[in-house]
Amino acid sequence: MEGSDVPVMEARNLVKQFKGTVKALSDASFKVMPGESVGYLGPNGAGKSTTIKIFTTLIWPTSGRAFIEGHDVTTEQKKALANTGSLVEMPGLYDYLTPLEMMEYVGRVYGMHKKDIEARAEEVLKQLGLGDWMDKRMRTFSTGMRRRYSIGQAVLHDPNLVILDEPVLGLDPAGIREIRYFLQGLKKEGKTVFLSSHLLGEVEEVCDRVLLINKGQILAEESLAELRKSIAGGYLVLYNESPSKEDVEKISAIAGVACAEVDGKQVRVKADGRIRQGDLAKVALVEGKANGIWPLTPNLEDIYIKIINGGSTKDEETICKPTADAEGGVE
Repeated sequence: MEGSDVPVMEARNLVKQFKGTVKALSDASFKVMPGESVGYLGPNGAGKSTTIKIFTTLIWPTSGRAFIEGHDVTTEQKKALANTGSLVEMPGLYDYLTPLEMMEYVGRVYGMHKKDIEARAEEVLKQLGLGDWMDKRMRTFSTGMRRRYSIGQAVLHDPNLVILDEPVLGLDPAGIREIRYFLQGLKKEGKTVFLSSHLLGEVEEVCDRVLLINKGQILAEESLAELRKSIAGGYLVLYNESPSKEDVEKISAIAGVACAEVDGKQVRVKADGRIRQGDLAKVALVEGKANGIWPLTPNLEDIYIKIINGGSTKDEETICKPTADAEGGVE
């Protein structure tokens, strides 16, 4: 499907109203194209899991439609899920079976041949760091190991689309790293990955594009590069010793500076508009006592907080000016 103009996933005006609650989804629309790795982000209760459950046919939408590879998930379930692997909630595992035995059972449900199941199961389990545990009973597995196995089970049949809801939940740092490498491998293979996670750093490492949702509504649907352009950056000004109040005030007075925050021997300069590096260099290096200036690029956490908070980071407390009506960024 890579290269096709048919979306692998498409939500059209999805609404989900649970009885006695506010709308979990409110007119949510988006597309995921072949080969994309998309991070689905939002606070608890934003509508992420509801969306994923609709696409995996665990619940139905109140209105609107969801499609996988052009197939309506409500009316064409079998076709829609034929090339889809998902981890939504921890699946039930038989403690008396080994991972290989469990995957043999799952593979037969998928309609795979026994020889293909054995080869694929070993390959996937090794990639997920479970190579030494393939013949161990699952009753001996930790929560994190069960999570890793469940991800392997979701991709056993080599699907085109992989949908994962909090895949690294309960994993230690080593396990998180292994899942990151695994997902990056799927990306290199041209698979489409739709990933919901609260670990923004992991999303940034794996995904090309993000969807931000809050209160059931899609707030942003862009590549990370485009989102970074839309959020003002800034500079880090370095000193040999703690800068004086006068130095900080002079930096804060430069056109385009929103805040100048002192952190030990450095000052974080946040952009309210377009800061001219020459102006900053003149004030900090020529007229001041700074010995270096480094540009700062907003990371996914900065972007997430600003968009979820409606455009305000709510953390600017040092020498800050009122927000100006200027374009964000630095030059």
